[in-house]
Amino acid sequence: MFSINKKADAYRFCKAFITNQYARIAPGSYCRYTNETGRGMGQETAEETANYFDLCFSEYIGMLNADEKIDDGVILEYGPGDIPGVALLLYAWGAKKVYCVDRFSLISISRFNGEVIEAILNLLPLAQRQRASECFNDYGKPHSGFNENHIQYVVNKKGLSGFKDKVDFVFSRAVLEHVNDISATIDDMGNALKQGGVTVNKVDLKSHGLHRGNILEFLTWPALLWNLMYSEKGTPNRWRLDEYKRILNHSHLKVMFIKCVETCSKDIIDEVRPFLSKQFKQLSDEDLSCLSFWFKAQKP
Repeated sequence: MFSINKKADAYRFCKAFITNQYARIAPGSYCRYTNETGRGMGQETAEETANYFDLCFSEYIGMLNADEKIDDGVILEYGPGDIPGVALLLYAWGAKKVYCVDRFSLISISRFNGEVIEAILNLLPLAQRQRASECFNDYGKPHSGFNENHIQYVVNKKGLSGFKDKVDFVFSRAVLEHVNDISATIDDMGNALKQGGVTVNKVDLKSHGLHRGNILEFLTWPALLWNLMYSEKGTPNRWRLDEYKRILNHSHLKVMFIKCVETCSKDIIDEVRPFLSKQFKQLSDEDLSCLSFWFKAQKP
């Protein structure tokens, strides 16, 4: 925990600061160096990865009402990572076009990623598989790349689309906790949506591996030091549930629900509370305990 082992903290700061400068100066090179996929660093098979994308797709669709259909809709997905697996499934099941927006150009049709795409196609019924096969420059051939008329990547260093009244749905999963300016991203969602359009997002408030011992230990680092260590790497911005609620309530979107789905115990909070950084000291146990949540909102 920060301030407990000063030598370890000093070493961690120096290492993180240097790599943060690397990420600032050469973000593309840094992503290649860390083998960043957008899904974490765990080992996975092509089938496991395909099933993950299928789960993401199913959960998004499960959050929509009966009258909110993706058929012939234009969709924006934030943070697709190196494989537009969700976009492929969205198009297969009827979307007209899917835009994938990211801060870095991670897309790669490597041998493994090609196997993942084939595994996704194998999950689909015949009609949907045939439609998904239209997404490639050469029909049914993932290694030919994605046809921009169906799935188009938009790379912006701020991770914003810049769209205006263009899409029917916006989706994201484990993305908003990485953005440097949540307000700007929420505003971008609102601007991109057509009137009546809907956004569904899952936010992961955990440390993403950047803690030692207590899972909230990463909240003990002062804001200045944390920014010097991680601001350019796309690592968690550390904002908690209260900040998302505040931003959403001040946005032009109508919040339909905010649902916390993963929490930590009070014992964990009590252990870390004396060491919390200034910006988190006054938070309630409820806000600190939330480790992930869904929210759904609509453009009036």
